Amino acid sequence: MQKTDYQVIDKNDNKKLADFLCQEGQLLLPMVELITEAEMAVDELIDVVCRATIEAVMALSVQSPAPPSDRLKQRCQCPLPELPPQTAQTQSQLAAV
Repeated sequence: MQKTDYQVIDKNDNKKLADFLCQEGQLLLPMVELITEAEMAVDELIDVVCRATIEAVMALSVQSPAPPSDRLKQRCQCPLPELPPQTAQTQSQLAAV
């Protein structure tokens, strides 16, 4: 069994990693390729999980729509409060929006 020498660096050791990659220029391209491939794999995973989640939510909503709660029924039966009459000032404010 061959023993491999390696060092674990902290995320604050950016300068050490940059210096190492400058000295060992041959490692730079494969490392960039690995990072790119990993980024594409993560993007694909996110896409698949998002689609599956949306499909699951849609399937669940079709299977058993939730009945309105008693609290919602009470809200719907309440009369709406009367609004104060609009003045020229409030109309101009609404038009400005």
